[in-house]
Amino acid sequence: MANITELAKSILAEHTEISNILTNEKDSVLFRLNGSEYALYFFEKNSFPTVCIIDNHKNYPHFSPKRATIDGKEYQILCLFEEGTLIEYIHTDEERIRICVDRLIELTSLSNKEVVLEYQKEFLFYWANACTPNSKFAKKRYQIYLDDVNRFGWLEQQHYPRDVIRIAKPGKFFNDSKDCSRVSEIPVLFLPLISSKDIIPPLPGEPWDSKQINRLVNGLEHQYISAEAYREISNISYSKKEIMLVFRLNDIVFSCIIVFRNAGTAKLSIKFESQIQDVIPVISNRCDYLYLNEQIGNTVSDKQITVVGAGSLGSYIISELIYAGFRKITIIDDDSFQYENTFRHKNRYFSNGLPKVDLLKIELQHIHPEIEIIAIKEALSADNVDRLRVLSSDIIVFTVGSSDLQLKLNRVLYNKDIKIPIYHAWLESDGQTSHVVAIRNYHQGCFECLFTDNDGNYVNNTLNVTNGQSKIIIRNGCGGTRVPYGNMTLLTATATLITALKDSDDKNFVYSFCDNRILKNDFPQNMRCKCCGVQE
Repeated sequence: MANITELAKSILAEHTEISNILTNEKDSVLFRLNGSEYALYFFEKNSFPTVCIIDNHKNYPHFSPKRATIDGKEYQILCLFEEGTLIEYIHTDEERIRICVDRLIELTSLSNKEVVLEYQKEFLFYWANACTPNSKFAKKRYQIYLDDVNRFGWLEQQHYPRDVIRIAKPGKFFNDSKDCSRVSEIPVLFLPLISSKDIIPPLPGEPWDSKQINRLVNGLEHQYISAEAYREISNISYSKKEIMLVFRLNDIVFSCIIVFRNAGTAKLSIKFESQIQDVIPVISNRCDYLYLNEQIGNTVSDKQITVVGAGSLGSYIISELIYAGFRKITIIDDDSFQYENTFRHKNRYFSNGLPKVDLLKIELQHIHPEIEIIAIKEALSADNVDRLRVLSSDIIVFTVGSSDLQLKLNRVLYNKDIKIPIYHAWLESDGQTSHVVAIRNYHQGCFECLFTDNDGNYVNNTLNVTNGQSKIIIRNGCGGTRVPYGNMTLLTATATLITALKDSDDKNFVYSFCDNRILKNDFPQNMRCKCCGVQE
C-alpha cells in the first residue's frame, strides 16, 4: 500500500487548504482541512478510499454515525456519494483519490442553504437514527397509506397482526380489513409542508423538540403548512395526551409521536406551543398503492377492468395488470385448476380441482391490501352478458381462447350497444405469435370483421400469420387439446396487452407480437361484416 499512500499524499499536497499530511503504519493518510483532522483509508484494491473525520461531535451532511478507531483516536466515517452514482472499478487509483478529495472539499465549502439541501437528501437516514430503540413505539411497524399527498387531514391507526399499524383515512378499503384488531385512540394528523426552508433532520446531539414542532405547525418564522391546516389546528379543541404527526417534506414522509404534559382540553395550537413534553420520532414507511407504483414509474389507474377467462393467458394478464398500475379487477371464469396447468398458469401446483378465479383472488390480494378483486365463478355467455354492464366495468378483456365464444359475445355486445372498450387477446397455434384487438368504437369495426373476407364470407381469423395448424398437439384423452406454448409466449402476449391498454388512441387498433417485436396496426375494418358492416 506504500505506493498508493504516497500517491494520496502528493494529490493532497496540491491543495493549499490541506495541511499536516502524514502517513501512518495502518495504510492511511492523515491530514487537516478547514480546522478538522481527516484520514484516507485504503481497505480494498480497486475501491474508493474511505474518508474519515476525527470525532469532534461536529454535525455535517453525509457524516455517517459509524465510527472507526485510528491510532487511538475516534473517527467518524463519511458517506461522500449516493450509492450507485459512481462505478469504482473503472477508475484508476489516482482518479479515485482525486474524486474523493474533491468531493470532501466541496462538502466542507457548502453555504448554509446548500447544507440544508444536503441534509434533506438524507432526511430519512437521520430520522431513523433519531428513533429511540427502547421507546414503546419502537417495535411498531407503521405503514402510511395516503390518498392525497397535497392535502392535510385526520388519519387513524389500524392495528394488524405482527405489530403492524396502518395509518390511513377512516373507512379506507383494505382487502384484509377483517384482520384489523382495533383502531387506536391516538389520532393522526397528516401535515404536508408547503415550504422546506431551513428544515433539517434531528442530528446527533440536536434532537427535535417542542421548538421544531411549534415552528412548523404554528409558523413562528415562516409558513410551513397550508392556511387550511393552520385554521384546523387553531380552532380544534384537543384533550388527549398524545397525537401522531405525519409530515410530508418534498417527496418524503416521516412521523413522530407528540406527548403533551397532560390530557387537559385546549386548542391544539396552544398545546403545540406550550404543552409539549416529548417529541418521539418513529420509523414509518409509505406503503400505499399509488406511491409504490410511482417508485417504478407506473401510472396508476382506478378503472375497473373485467377479465373474461382465467386460463393460462388470463392468469398472466391478470397478475401483471396489478404490477402495471391497475388495482380493480373482476375475473369471470367457471373452470377449475388442473395439474397440467401448473407451468403455464399463475396458480399453484397444490390447487388441483379448485376454482381458478378464487385461487387468483387469494394470490392477487396478497400482493397489496388496496387491490380489489371480484371473483365470479361463472361462464360468460350470450344469456348473461348483461352482467358486464351491471359490474360497471370500464374495460373488458377477453382471454377465453375460443374464437366461437368471442364471436358470439361480440355480436351480443354489439346488439346491446354496450359502450365499453373491449380488448380481445389470443395466441396463435404456432405457440409464439399473439394479438390484441382493441374495439373502442363499434362504428369502426368489431371482432367479427376479422373473420369476414371482402365478399362477406366467413373465414379463419385474417390477422393470424400461421395456417391455423399447430405442429404439435397435446390431447387430454377426452377430445380436448392443448398447444404446447410456455411462459415466454405468455409473457410476450401479456406485454402486448398491457401496451395496448396504455395506448390512449380512441380508435380501434391492433397490437401483435410477431417476429420478436410488438407492432401496432390499424384495425382492418370490413364493411361486408354481417355484424357491424353492411347487413344482409
